[in-house]
Amino acid sequence: MPPKGKQGTKGAKQIKQENQQTLEFYAYIVIGVNVFQVIVQVASHYDIFKTANIGWFLFSTLIYAICAKMMTSMASSGLDLNMESGMSEHVKDILLVTAVCQATSCYSYYCWLMWLVVPGVALQKLWVNVLAPWIFQEPVELTEKQKKKLEKKRR
Repeated sequence: MPPKGKQGTKGAKQIKQENQQTLEFYAYIVIGVNVFQVIVQVASHYDIFKTANIGWFLFSTLIYAICAKMMTSMASSGLDLNMESGMSEHVKDILLVTAVCQATSCYSYYCWLMWLVVPGVALQKLWVNVLAPWIFQEPVELTEKQKKKLEKKRR
């Protein structure tokens, strides 16, 4: 049950502290997944220097770096990283999907196909929020004055 009444606001100091905790939490996730992947591959005598392995590791590192840069940029500008339905929520989701794909790729590289969820969701958001309303919007209804003006122009 949602709380009744007005929702309390956060001060800048509290937002800054929570942002720092959030950034640390996601840094621990990234470090943990990378350590897990290296341990599993070394323990299973897996060839760590396979081209596919290096490629996917570089891909995940690039995604982590982009997400970290975006989150630190948002945090430094004073935005709340824990705000619901904000841009930071999408960035955190991308980071988590990448971490899950990287962790499960120790089992099979086909698990990287799960990452296709990210562009799929992006296309869905683009369609629902931008393209469909623009394509299927109702034409603007002209007032009587505008109709008369248009008739004069056509003559």
